[in-house]
Amino acid sequence: ATPWPSYTERQTTTAPSEAQRRPRRGVGGRARAAMARSNPFLRQGLPMILLVVAGSVGLSTLMAGKQEIGDARKQRRNLTQREYDMEEDYKKTLAKLNLEQGYDVVRIPRPPDETEP
Repeated sequence: ATPWPSYTERQTTTAPSEAQRRPRRGVGGRARAAMARSNPFLRQGLPMILLVVAGSVGLSTLMAGKQEIGDARKQRRNLTQREYDMEEDYKKTLAKLNLEQGYDVVRIPRPPDETEP
């Protein structure tokens, strides 16, 4: 025996009653179904508008948090930065050159200009 009835068996079975054909709905189900059929905005438009509004609110919240984090990073970076001092940088560079080995900082003479005789 097969788990599915054959074509002839399906033809001979009795038709389902009205209660069996109608799907069960919760409280106020018939009223909701009738309203959805008569007014397609409630079925299609309202959920779409709610989705757009909820997405907009969610994205604005996320972007506000992202901007706050960026501002905090900039503020932290500004606290650690100090003003540039050319003389201090020059002294650090000379210390790296290790001038105790006999090197002298001498200016290189410029090549003669072609315009001068």
